[in-house]
Amino acid sequence: MVMNTRSMTIGGLVGATFIAGSVLLGQAANAATISECPSGSSCIPNTGMMDVYGNGTGPSTTNFGSLGANNGGQQVKFTTDTAVKVSNGFAQVGVGNDSFGSLTISLNPEQNFHDIAFSVQSSNPQSIRITASDSSFKDFGNQGTEFYYTLQSAVALTSITITGLAGTLLTKIANIQFSFASSAVPLPGAALLMLTGLGGLAGAGAWRRRRKQGGPVAA
Repeated sequence: MVMNTRSMTIGGLVGATFIAGSVLLGQAANAATISECPSGSSCIPNTGMMDVYGNGTGPSTTNFGSLGANNGGQQVKFTTDTAVKVSNGFAQVGVGNDSFGSLTISLNPEQNFHDIAFSVQSSNPQSIRITASDSSFKDFGNQGTEFYYTLQSAVALTSITITGLAGTLLTKIANIQFSFASSAVPLPGAALLMLTGLGGLAGAGAWRRRRKQGGPVAA
């Protein structure tokens, strides 16, 4: 009974370690990393970024753009809370005196992406929230009037929303680039915890087999 209890305890501990590592890895994978680029340009290390081109549409609350070429397609959708224009050529949401409180960028029809880079201009020092479609978000406050941001995710996303906070009005979102491959990496601590659990489960299984076979069992 003592040996069985010990076996159950070991199995329970290593199983819990494995589960904890799996949960942490899942949380790491589902949380997008949202950052401000200190260099004043895109800071995503992924070299496979694809430029977004505008279709010269608007003013409207729903405008469109294309991926990789200025071909007038409707592969990218821009949804704003007020009617704005989109430039022709490299996509710029907000032209002239346009201002808006929020912008959602998505691929149309519903496609997935992993990374996105863009710049934000505002009429006053920026306080904004960037939200991914997996509900990950990050707030940036009391900054200047133009910054570059990046979002990187290990899981596929369908959209990103940029929202002005504390009265911030957005005037231009530009330099938009997508990547369909992820440059994000899981948390190393979570991976180590999961591997520890796997090793423990293997060791516990070997210990039980030796007991059943009547072999020596280390104290």
